[in-house]
Amino acid sequence: MIHARPYHPQSRGKNERFHRSMDDEVFAMRQLADHAEAQKAFDAWRPVYNFERPHEGIGFAKPAQRYRPSPRAMPGKLPDVEYGASLIVRTISRTKGYAVFKGRNWKVPEAFGGERLTASKVSTTSPKTR
Repeated sequence: MIHARPYHPQSRGKNERFHRSMDDEVFAMRQLADHAEAQKAFDAWRPVYNFERPHEGIGFAKPAQRYRPSPRAMPGKLPDVEYGASLIVRTISRTKGYAVFKGRNWKVPEAFGGERLTASKVSTTSPKTR
């Protein structure tokens, strides 16, 4: 997941450039009939993008030449997030897809089902009350 300010693609330059390359090199060449055909096209393009094609942003090196695996091992289970005592914490339902906060229903992505979350800044105009 990439975190950036909404409506500010300039703060996500690497991601935006990747998608531009994908559009130019995969989608512009042909119409893709379905997801299976798109997956085949991506699978064929990935080695070209990472191992064959030089990238100007990294001194015309290939991404595979710059990649280094992290020396840190990924833990089997991530530690629980510790929230401050002054924050309101909600455990997200695995089945409902929303959380109730300050009397409103807020849509929450499925990936957060079962997780504990808190709201730091709540917009009063974003989600619709159900």
